[in-house]
Amino acid sequence: YNAGKIEEDGIIDSFSSKFSRIIVCGSIWKEDWQVIDTAIDQLPDWGWIIAPHVVDEGSVKGIFKVGKIRNPLYYTKTNRSVVSASDSNILVLDCIGKLFPSYSSGKLAYVGGGFKTGLHNIIEPAAFGLPVAFGPNYGKFPEAEDFIANRLGQSIKNTKEFLEFVERVMEGESYKDPTEIKSYLEKKAEDSYHMYKSIVDRLSNRVIS
Repeated sequence: YNAGKIEEDGIIDSFSSKFSRIIVCGSIWKEDWQVIDTAIDQLPDWGWIIAPHVVDEGSVKGIFKVGKIRNPLYYTKTNRSVVSASDSNILVLDCIGKLFPSYSSGKLAYVGGGFKTGLHNIIEPAAFGLPVAFGPNYGKFPEAEDFIANRLGQSIKNTKEFLEFVERVMEGESYKDPTEIKSYLEKKAEDSYHMYKSIVDRLSNRVIS
């Protein structure tokens, strides 16, 4: 995995250092924001890193229009000293390429798309050992079924279920711990490699014979 090759980021690191617990929300649509918005009120002591799925200014404003986003910090419009001085608990990643490394700061993750076009990448946060919550539209994504069955994550339908997910993560009993999550994914990757190698070897032997 590339999870072990993350470079330091002054803004993300400065923001994350202000909170003992961070929730990273990746590939967010306005339907996902409707779930997250109320949860922020319920968890004001948490830091929230939010990455919209589409990051142009109009799309970002369109997402947050459905809620009451509270004085957020925008990655492209701030710097490390501003982040340090701010009392905001929301950092919006209005740019490309910063979501994946931000998962390294998280305690848990929410991945969007499950209320709209289909689930986005849930393997990325799990590669950092994060339990993952996602919306109910995951039928075409076998990895989501696998996450639920093996205690790596949970599908949620509303804010109440998301807050229950957060509570269960903090209790530390319902889901695998970070080390177990990373070990599980490493084993799955190893199994996939051996399967791939076996298929290639069989095809090669058939061509030779």
